[in-house]
Amino acid sequence: MSSPGATVRPATVDDAAGIAHVHVRGWQAGYRDLLPEAFLAGLSSPESRERRTTTWAGWLDGGADVAVAVDDDGRVLSFCSCGPSRDGGAPGGTGEVYALYADPDAWGTGAGYASHRVVLRRLVERGFQTATLWALERNVRGRRFYERQGWVLDTSPGSRTTEEIGGVELVEVRYRRDLAQG
Repeated sequence: MSSPGATVRPATVDDAAGIAHVHVRGWQAGYRDLLPEAFLAGLSSPESRERRTTTWAGWLDGGADVAVAVDDDGRVLSFCSCGPSRDGGAPGGTGEVYALYADPDAWGTGAGYASHRVVLRRLVERGFQTATLWALERNVRGRRFYERQGWVLDTSPGSRTTEEIGGVELVEVRYRRDLAQG
């Protein structure tokens, strides 16, 4: 699948540094009003980037299902990862979108949309009928994106949780999507 100026393909271990870069930039831009500036700045430290790159390389080497949108030079513009639901008690046939981030320079280009579409297809190919994802409640931009893509806020028990990130308590909300809707 392609978007203007981007090609989407399965990620390889060679993409780990690019994914880590997009992951950090996505957090820094997307969560700048939600998390302390010092915490977000620390994500760019050489140690933090190396740790994140190593983590992504390990996941990819272990078979993680990740799609990347890359430009003509092979630079990662966005990534989206998926697999079985990690939620305890999730009904059989439930997959999960674990992460979706785009480099802020690629916001609005369709790169995030394209990698997301490929991952939804992958979930269907893997036999999942429904999917969930978690989003920070105050991440208005991200939540709008998901809702435009057919995700619906889940109001069932267990669909809200609180997590401490960077010394701040943040509420996460779960979204759900019927994968048959395309």
